[in-house]
Amino acid sequence: MARGPAVVTCAAALAVAAIAPGDADGRPGKVVRLEHSGTGRSPRFCQASIVSHGEPTIYCFGPHVAIGEEFIGVSEAQHGLVVRVSDVQPYRQCASATDATMIWIVKGQLLNSPASDEVYIGLIDGGVDPQRSRLISQMPPVSGRTGSLAVGIDRDGDGSADIAAEVYDCDEHGTLTTRAAKYRCYEIWTLAGPQWQRARLDIFHNECS
Repeated sequence: MARGPAVVTCAAALAVAAIAPGDADGRPGKVVRLEHSGTGRSPRFCQASIVSHGEPTIYCFGPHVAIGEEFIGVSEAQHGLVVRVSDVQPYRQCASATDATMIWIVKGQLLNSPASDEVYIGLIDGGVDPQRSRLISQMPPVSGRTGSLAVGIDRDGDGSADIAAEVYDCDEHGTLTTRAAKYRCYEIWTLAGPQWQRARLDIFHNECS
């Protein structure tokens, strides 16, 4: 399976670099189609990196990110990162997508002192606690689908993931395929009581045009 942002880290350690196919730098692919279930604003999964205590670079996937919102992430070493969003730009290589933009390049102000040279996976508007939450970088796909890669976040520190992202090679309809796939599917799942529910399906071209 080709790697991309959420899986680039997510698969290598299963950190959500899996959230975008394509380049080795973990940048995302073109959105082909989007499906949503339920109501309200769904949490946005993001991948952040900091090099030598510089400004964080964050890729977020999902509905628009607003200035002033906060990204809270966790690294595989379970270090926390908190960033207040100060700038949001669409991922321009995907601007020709037929659907609304769903990939964002985010800059912001560090609100804590995170470890550098780590990749952080987290959420905006997702209830992550930088002290208690834990990244679960390798977990069985909550969909039960063979061939998916999954990464989860334990938001309340009870030892079990309660929100997860899955990635798999698919066709334009979102169906898993084992052949040379032109598309990559990304699903967001949330735990509602004892049951996992799919909150969103995003379908991307494997490469941006």
